[in-house]
Amino acid sequence: MQLVFNSLEELLSFVKTITAQKQSQTTQTQSVSQKLSQKASQQTTQTNQTTQQKASSQAQQNSQVNTKPTQPTQQATKEASQKQTEASDKATDKQLKLIFIMFKKLDIQDREIRLATASKILNKKITSFNTLTKSDATKLIKALSEKVPA
Repeated sequence: MQLVFNSLEELLSFVKTITAQKQSQTTQTQSVSQKLSQKASQQTTQTNQTTQQKASSQAQQNSQVNTKPTQPTQQATKEASQKQTEASDKATDKQLKLIFIMFKKLDIQDREIRLATASKILNKKITSFNTLTKSDATKLIKALSEKVPA
């Protein structure tokens, strides 16, 4: 489901609703969100380290035995390649800057409201704009550009 605003008034109404919801949130909710974000970051770091360790370990074993790469080495290489692809698929600095300019033009300054708006438009939970893909950023820019006054 993609959120479509038929007028700037509808968008502003949506923003006011989100603002009211945000004001009713407790500090505990924000704390939980921060802890989850930190935990996800730690898990990503651990996954990267584990993948690197596996690849390094398998490479050492292969060089000692001097045989064809084993399935685990190929898997570790594939995982490392996937991580590189994901990193290259991240939204560009230029895209992120444009998104923030558009939010500013719409007078949406609050981070939580920007995240909630982006989540609604992209129909998925956004906890940080740094996690957006190029495709997500393009969709968000297109949706916001339709609402930004000329």
